[in-house]
Amino acid sequence: MKKNNADVTEHVIESEIRKEMRFIIALSCGKISRDEVISHIKPIIDNINWRDVIDKAIKYQLLPILYYNLKNIIPDMVPEEILEEMRGYYQNNLIRSMIQTKELLQIIQICNDHQIPVIPYKGLVLSALVYGDIGLRVSSDIDIIVHKSNVLRLKNLLVSNGYKTFLHLAPYQEDTYLLNQCEYNLIHPKKTTVEIHWQFAPKYSLSFFEEEIIWDNSYQRSFEGKEITVLSHEMQIIALSVHAGKHEWNNIRHICDLAGFISKTEQVNWNRVMHYAKEYRINQLIFLGLGLVERLTKVTIPVEISRKIKADKKVQYLIQDRIEQIFSERLDATGEIQHSKTWISFLDSYKDKIHTILFLCFIPTSDDWKIVTLNKKFSFLYYIIRPLRLLHKFVLKGG
Repeated sequence: MKKNNADVTEHVIESEIRKEMRFIIALSCGKISRDEVISHIKPIIDNINWRDVIDKAIKYQLLPILYYNLKNIIPDMVPEEILEEMRGYYQNNLIRSMIQTKELLQIIQICNDHQIPVIPYKGLVLSALVYGDIGLRVSSDIDIIVHKSNVLRLKNLLVSNGYKTFLHLAPYQEDTYLLNQCEYNLIHPKKTTVEIHWQFAPKYSLSFFEEEIIWDNSYQRSFEGKEITVLSHEMQIIALSVHAGKHEWNNIRHICDLAGFISKTEQVNWNRVMHYAKEYRINQLIFLGLGLVERLTKVTIPVEISRKIKADKKVQYLIQDRIEQIFSERLDATGEIQHSKTWISFLDSYKDKIHTILFLCFIPTSDDWKIVTLNKKFSFLYYIIRPLRLLHKFVLKGG
């Protein structure tokens, strides 16, 4: 009897995922009870390679939540020296998270002082939403969302507070950048990177969300003693899925983030999530993320969505491909061309695939602006410079 794609995917999981990875995943989707831990890990904890567990948890940035669950639920099952090593990493991450939290709240205060609406997301806020603790997730930078009309204004305010921009653009280049990209990055000499977002992905990746859709149903919640605005539950799921897609769904942490958020969050309007997915032609991307959550974790998704995912052969193929990519340890940088091919494979429509290819080939970026400085009158030449630069980089030099 011929196996369907779902059967093949399950076979790949059973044969490819080592017990250390199954152990990490089972303990990294949020705070869980002792009964849940025992039921999840009892079959795999015997003779587990603790060194491999620590190395993998650090690699995938999951060690803080793993340590928390081990220490607070089953410390008797973990060698003392292993817990001690994990504790040092956890404490260092907690200190870093506290410093970043102070910086985030300072940035939010700057926004409030200048009447700039702001939504912090991912990073520290996601850690608070999923784990109820800023120290249980590794955060490498600070991500905030503002309206596109406020991006340059906030950039200038942060520069006046000691931040430096990564890009040095002419005014017309900044207009083009805002039109086509999704984030503006700054760094403070003594602090961390701040990413000012106005969209979840560049215009070449997918159709821009209307701003009111991103901000729709956002709500106030307490964060470290302050009231902040956060994305709606539905938009959080969309944002996490798009972000993971930009990274090719090649990091277990992205799957655990999504799984943890779903398991922690009540009253998700799944009809609205599916409406957004259809409206912006990212069904495959959303189904891929939810399919990975269902396949790799104990978190459940709505039955009707699960049925659609299992019936979609293309999505099942994508799930299998991502699992093989992750668990075969092929996680080194894939290169720009392969990265673009992977993203294109996530898109629903051929129109969007063609749009992405043409955009990548011809629309100038900051890399092209660095080659030669042209005033606005001659800026059309960048549309010639870009394909020539790509031809030289990827064809003539084999890059």
